[in-house]
Amino acid sequence: MALQKWEIFQDEATDFLNNYFNADFTMEGGFDANTSHITVRKGIKLITTIEAKFGPTQAGQIVLDTVDGKFTFCDKSKNESNKYTDEIIKYLNSNYSLFAGTNTASIHVDISNAILFNWVKTIYSEKNVEWIISSNKFNKLTLKDLLFIPINEIENYFDISLVFRRKKTGNTHIPVKT
Repeated sequence: MALQKWEIFQDEATDFLNNYFNADFTMEGGFDANTSHITVRKGIKLITTIEAKFGPTQAGQIVLDTVDGKFTFCDKSKNESNKYTDEIIKYLNSNYSLFAGTNTASIHVDISNAILFNWVKTIYSEKNVEWIISSNKFNKLTLKDLLFIPINEIENYFDISLVFRRKKTGNTHIPVKT
């Protein structure tokens, strides 16, 4: 099976970092949303972690249940709930009629970018991710192809949006929370 572009990017970004810096960069995440994609070690000491993102990409997702005419956080979500998750759910509930019972594949949610960026920072912080490496190019990377920034500066480099969508029918399973 051929590798996806994002998989090629992760491998190449890890190789690039190993060639550019004097540390041991190891891709440890892959499909596992609960593990940073790249760890950085000096000897046996963990120095930091890096999230590798081939753009455009998803930063995370929240799974919701509907209980008594309101959205509630579902424990099948990949990430733990936090105060920004609560703000997102509060916004969805204040506009419940726009989202409840929709058959539309996806609906853009017009919520504050500050809430969304803080949600992303919080979920990555909970996974001990301090950096992000990103690119729109996935093959034969050079320094000019890469964006390498601290997680706490993502709003200065990325656009963000929230999309509300129904879980697809069929045997698609919700990722397991570990």
